[in-house]
Order: sequence, then C-alpha cells, then structure tokens
Amino acid sequence: MNCVVFLYFVYVGALLCAIGFLSAIIVGLLDKFGVKQLGQDVSLQQDSKKLVNVASFIFNYSHF
Repeated sequence: MNCVVFLYFVYVGALLCAIGFLSAIIVGLLDKFGVKQLGQDVSLQQDSKKLVNVASFIFNYSHF
C-alpha cells in the first residue's frame, strides 16, 4: 500500500511540474505577443545591451 501511495504522489508531482512548465511557456508567448501589439518591441530592442567578452570587463570591484 505504501508503494502505491508513493507512486501516486510521484505522478501528481510530475503532473504539477509539467503544468507549471507549460503555463510558463504560455505566459511567455502571451507576453511576447502583447508587447508586439502595443508597439513596445522596438523600444525594447533599442534598449537591450549586446553581450561582450567577459575578459574585457573592467575589474573595479576586484580590490577588496
């Protein structure tokens, strides 16, 4: 009986994890489409920063 209850909780946990993952994907897609409909995607692209090489960073905070 304990094994059946354990497997039940494992399957319920896996199902909740899958539902959370799918809902995160859906919310991300809705956010992307909403930003595009509001016309804010251009301003977000202009404000975004490009990734640079980590070796070229200035180490101002390395001298503790």
